[in-house]
Amino acid sequence: MKKSAFFTVAIYLASLALLAALYTFLIIPQVKKKTSLVYEEMYKKSTGAFVDVLTYKGETPLMSGVVLTDVNRNNFEVVKVPANLIVENAVCDFDLIKDRMLKYTVVKGQQISFDLVGQDEEEFSSTRRLKEFKVKSLVGELAMKGTYVDIIARFPDGSYQEVISRIRIYDILCTNVNGKCEYLKDSDGFYTIILAVNEEEFRTLNNALLTGYLDTRLHLVNKVSGP
Repeated sequence: MKKSAFFTVAIYLASLALLAALYTFLIIPQVKKKTSLVYEEMYKKSTGAFVDVLTYKGETPLMSGVVLTDVNRNNFEVVKVPANLIVENAVCDFDLIKDRMLKYTVVKGQQISFDLVGQDEEEFSSTRRLKEFKVKSLVGELAMKGTYVDIIARFPDGSYQEVISRIRIYDILCTNVNGKCEYLKDSDGFYTIILAVNEEEFRTLNNALLTGYLDTRLHLVNKVSGP
């Protein structure tokens, strides 16, 4: 009698264990999978297709006023974003905004839209001419085409003098190295920038070069048009 009762209890407990195992390893995973599929389908329906969007990936902000060239191409990348999360007038390819000017500063991870860029709107009067000048630095290469700088003269005794205040860099000579555009430096470590100067500014810069060399100071705020 005792053996029979013990056997019955053992079978009952074994059945419970088997049911628990089936529920844990079979039923629950199936329920989770079905639930996951339901939510995934709901997510796809709510988001729609994924769209290619150009985003900025640079570690430091890219300032307003910069003209987008091959020099900063590598600071942008195309990522896939759910259609309902993209910005209005999103850009999908860097070449669509190449040689256009940033109207607003952009930061890492920011999606790029056509509203952030505009045409280079600076007008040069008939008294200005383009001329290249050698400068010692580009402020850690943060000075770019389109940014505003002060041109200063540095002299052998360690002194310096501002010779032109707030002038826009028209261009900077660069070369293609392994698919990346890098600024050119001569054998003395000088960069070549192109400025639009009038006659007085041209004479001032050349006079400074008689006894010293030119350097730049970068303006953090660039004057650009916008709302």
